[in-house]
Amino acid sequence: MTISIIDSASCMSRVLAADTDDRADLLRDMWAPMAGMYHFIPGGVDMATVHRQNFGFPPDSATEQVREGLEAEGREPRMDVMLEGFNDRYEAEVVRRWGREAFDASNQWWHSKSIGQQRDWQADAEALLTRWAEIHEAGHTPGSPVAQEHAAVHMTWFAEIPGTPTHADDAERSAAMVRCVADLYQTSPDFHHAFGSREAAQFAADALRLHVRPPA
Repeated sequence: MTISIIDSASCMSRVLAADTDDRADLLRDMWAPMAGMYHFIPGGVDMATVHRQNFGFPPDSATEQVREGLEAEGREPRMDVMLEGFNDRYEAEVVRRWGREAFDASNQWWHSKSIGQQRDWQADAEALLTRWAEIHEAGHTPGSPVAQEHAAVHMTWFAEIPGTPTHADDAERSAAMVRCVADLYQTSPDFHHAFGSREAAQFAADALRLHVRPPA
């Protein structure tokens, strides 16, 4: 597992010092460590576009204001500001699937976290997926005790997120949500990468489906 910390001040200084035509590529390089947060988006995203939409300034304007901000001292970087609008880009889809209350609750929960808490949560998420790969590589089946034990851990992880049916302890809707997520794990190349392989993602999807399957 790798945790990357962005030196945004130095990187932003390089962006502002560059010619306007070169800034988009420099912005992509700067935000590349955050691209993994969008692993659920098929095909990935252009981080230069994400920057323009969410992080604050068009590459071809507002440079003086940005320089003034870089020169300010004594301010701790705030991840909730850096990620402002991250969930909002997908607001309509979340609301359509799970309702306005679900979006508002999960969005507020994420942005209320400190930088350290957000990093810890992301590290836990990476460890969760890594463990699925380990179980698969060890030769276990999706229905084995070890796989089903980890499926329960995965369900607990889901339940930590306010606004989800698992957080609300709604068994029927939780099962529907997990089956939907399992389909994404199985079919999305981005999730294949996140799990380490297509096979590991398929394994996790099968185990989670079994975990929420009604008793015969």
